[in-house]
Amino acid sequence: MYHIMLVALSLIISGCAKKEVKQPVKEVVHKKISFNESDIQRQEAALLDIAIPTYQKRLPIFCEDQYTGQVVLGYQTDCASEEHLKFLHDQMERYGWNLRREFKGPELLLEFEKPTRSCAYTIRPHVGYFGQPKGTDVIIYVEDNSIVY
Repeated sequence: MYHIMLVALSLIISGCAKKEVKQPVKEVVHKKISFNESDIQRQEAALLDIAIPTYQKRLPIFCEDQYTGQVVLGYQTDCASEEHLKFLHDQMERYGWNLRREFKGPELLLEFEKPTRSCAYTIRPHVGYFGQPKGTDVIIYVEDNSIVY
C-alpha cells in the first residue's frame, strides 16, 4: 500500500510541475509576387515621355504609389547594356529629360530629371542557366513631384 501511495504521490507532483510546451515552428511562407497586367499597361500608357525598351518579358516588379507619384517597372531584354545606354541617352533627350547622373560599374545607373519629375534606370546583366549572361534586366523608377493630394 505504501508503494501505491508513493507512486500516486509522484504522479501528482510530476503533474503539477511546469511542463515545457513546444511551440510549433512557424513556416516561412514566401508569397509569389503577383501583378495585374492591366495595371501595368495602364501605367506604361501614362508614362508617355519615358523610354521603355523592347523586352522579352516583364519582371515581377511593379510598384505604384499614387500619393507620392512613384512608379517602378521592370523588364528583361536580350540587348546588351551598351545598347540600352545609347538608347536611353537618345530617347530621354528627345523626350526633354536632362541627364543628371550616370554611374558605370557592374550595373549601370542613369538618373534623368525634369522640373517636377525624376526618372532613374538600373541596367544589370541578366544571369541565365549555369551563370551565363543572357541579356539585361532594366528597372525603371519614376517619381512625379507635381502630384498633390
